[in-house]
Parts: sequence; C-alpha cells; structure tokens
Amino acid sequence: MRVVAFGGRDFGNPKAKGKKIEEARHEYRFVFGILDTVHEIYGITKMIVGRATGADSVAEDWAKKRGVPVEPYPARWDDIDRPGAVVKTTRGGKKYDAAAGGVRNQRMINEGKPDIAIGFPGGSGTADMIDRCKSARIQTWKVSPNENVPDLSEGVAGNRVSEKERYRKVA
Repeated sequence: MRVVAFGGRDFGNPKAKGKKIEEARHEYRFVFGILDTVHEIYGITKMIVGRATGADSVAEDWAKKRGVPVEPYPARWDDIDRPGAVVKTTRGGKKYDAAAGGVRNQRMINEGKPDIAIGFPGGSGTADMIDRCKSARIQTWKVSPNENVPDLSEGVAGNRVSEKERYRKVA
C-alpha cells in the first residue's frame, strides 16, 4: 500500500517553540505506533511525505527505520516564477510562493497516488490535505493521541478503497 502521512510542523518536533521534550517524544512514538499498525495490517510499500518538519519528518524517519521507500514532495516555496504563484514577502524581505504548500499537497495525491492517507494533528495545511484526500476518494484517517483512534483494519480492500468505504466519515 502506498501511504501518504502528514500533519503539523510542531507535531513530534522537539525543536518546536514551547514544545516540551516529553510531549514531542510521546507524539513521535504515537506516529511510529500508528504507522507500525498500518504496516502490519496492509504492508506499506511506499511512504509519501511532504518533507516538512514535524509529522512529515517523523513519518519519513519511520519509513527509513523500517526499510520502506520514501517518496518526498517538498514544497517549492522559492519557485516564485511558477505560473499561478502567489508571491509574498517575509518580514526579512525574502519573496516566496504562498501557494506552494497547497500545490505540494495536490502533487502528493496526483503523482504519489496514495491508497491510504493518515493525517496527524496540525493546522490549516493539514486540514487542506485531509480535504484534498477525501475529495480524491482516498481512505483518510485523522488520528490524534488525544482522541480515540479509528479502527485501522477496516476500510481498505486491495489497492484501492471500496466504493462503500470511500464515503466513510473521517474520525
């Protein structure tokens, strides 16, 4: 199974501002536990990530430690000449493409062709990716260490999601 994993830049990131090391370790282990469970049930053959800090980096670390190939899709923030780029300027005066995150998210779906999407806690970029995955009818699980985890053994048949399960509500 091809899996795309994503989430917030602070999730599992011990360098995030205000993050306690114990909290980051707990989140890191949570990501590993979820991915280990999915791997045990379905056999992850490819880990698709956006290569951002936080949940993306933890998922990539999991894949490397488990011998699962990684397919990275880093956002191209510096590509301000891209057609459709939304050019903004940082406080430091550097120009960037503010739409690069959404473009990357769509590339992970279109080019990565995931069978399963796993969203860890995050903000607007994570919500955008969840919406995109659901619109693409990819089996999507939103998981959090602070909530009940959905039954990860239900809903995926073969290489694509069954028609019935495509409309399963994300937990």
